[in-house]
Amino acid sequence: ISGDGTVTPSQQEVVRSQQLSLVITPAFGSHIVSVSGCNGTLNQNTYQTGAITAHCQVSVQFSQLHYALTYRAEQGGSLQGPASQQVGHAQSGRAVTAVAAAGYQFAGWSDGSLAASRTDSNVTANVTFTALFTVNRYTANYSANKGGSIHGLESQNVAHGGNTTAVAAVPD
Repeated sequence: ISGDGTVTPSQQEVVRSQQLSLVITPAFGSHIVSVSGCNGTLNQNTYQTGAITAHCQVSVQFSQLHYALTYRAEQGGSLQGPASQQVGHAQSGRAVTAVAAAGYQFAGWSDGSLAASRTDSNVTANVTFTALFTVNRYTANYSANKGGSIHGLESQNVAHGGNTTAVAAVPD
């Protein structure tokens, strides 16, 4: 046996030309990679040997489950750190940080997390997280001194890189 799991029975004497059924059970967080020996076949978690006519040995290999941990950034930002990771069952990924581009701000992750930097732990499934960004908005206020007025919107909310609507200063 290689890896985490059990084979039941672990040892068995049989009458010549009999077959033997073995139950192959991976430990939690592991899976069966291969089972071989004694001219057998694997069907789900049961290994059925062929007719046993001499001493033979069944070899079983288990391996830890691995999951894809994927990070994405929507428009307005980028990521620092490995965006695509393979993580062992119940293990932790590596740190990833969402970085806002000029004129944007980090708004959170698709799972509701608000911290720009994250290290996901106890990973037990393939998961994808997307960093969300919002464009910065600014208020432009126009006012006239004594003896004049403003034609147009005196207060305008504008997205980063955007333009206000036309405003004219008109003397009285």
